[in-house]
Amino acid sequence: MEKILLLCTSDGVADMDDRCPTVKGTIENKGYPEITKQDVQRITYLGSKIFFDNNNEKLKVASLVQLDELGTLINKYQASNLVIEGHADSNGGDAFNLELFQKRTETVKNYLMKKGTAASILTATGYGESNQLLVTKPL
Repeated sequence: MEKILLLCTSDGVADMDDRCPTVKGTIENKGYPEITKQDVQRITYLGSKIFFDNNNEKLKVASLVQLDELGTLINKYQASNLVIEGHADSNGGDAFNLELFQKRTETVKNYLMKKGTAASILTATGYGESNQLLVTKPL
C-alpha cells in the first residue's frame, strides 16, 4: 500500500505545490502571498522615479536606489508578473523614441534580473509617441 503525504503550512497549500512554504500564501499564487495594496502603491511610486541620461538607456545613478528597493519588493511576489512600460513624449521622432524606450525598459528588466528577480515574471515594453502617458506641446 502506497502512502501519500502532503504537508501543508497554515495557508492550505500542499508543500509539494508551495513555492513559498515558509510564508502564508494562496493556491492561485502557488503559495506566494497576495501583493498588498501598500506594496502596489510603493511599486508604482518607485517605478515613476526611475530616470535615464538624456537620449539613451543609461540609468541615472540616483535611480539605482529606487531599483534596488523595487527589486526587494517584487522578489517577495515571485508568482506575480511585472510589466515594465516605458512611454515616450512627443519630443524626437517616433521610431527613435520607440527604440529608445524599448532599450530603457530592457535596461530596467536586466537590472532587476541581476538583483534576483526571475526573468519569467518580467515583461519589458517600450512605447513611442503613439502611446503617451502625457502629451507634450511646444510652447
